Amino acid sequence: MSISTYEPPVAELLSYGEAEGNTSNDWPNYVQNLGLTAEHVPTLIHMVQDEQLWKLFMGNFDKEDDFTDAGIDPEAALWAPIHAWRSLGQLQAIEAIPPLVQILQQHDLDWCWEELPQVFGLMGAGALDPSEELLSTKLTTTTKLPWWRELAELPRRFLSCAIAP
Repeated sequence: MSISTYEPPVAELLSYGEAEGNTSNDWPNYVQNLGLTAEHVPTLIHMVQDEQLWKLFMGNFDKEDDFTDAGIDPEAALWAPIHAWRSLGQLQAIEAIPPLVQILQQHDLDWCWEELPQVFGLMGAGALDPSEELLSTKLTTTTKLPWWRELAELPRRFLSCAIAP
């Protein structure tokens, strides 16, 4: 899929701009704001894995013309993978967990380590088994802390949902 083939509403993430908000409570409600549904999950997963976007994120603007030719601001588009994974979390798209784990392994960046535990936390109980595997095999002590924090929040989230009127 080339950069110009993303369709609305997922394509709107290419122009969303800088990813703001430190916690999932501060993130925009992508599902409500853009009308995202389960049918958009495969395209969101593709956006998270899009190497053209990751190259931009890493500061490689060699293919910048591909974006500008498609009418897309590369400075805004570089944030699209982050907006996409946040959207997947808000959609509770459990099927996105394996690709998100791959992203974590391919892109050892603070953004990944800080946000993906929150994305998994939004997904709920379905994220427990993949998180357990990560915690037992692939993470260092330093990178485990955000995962443990997020996993500790799951019962509170479920209780607050169950008690809410």
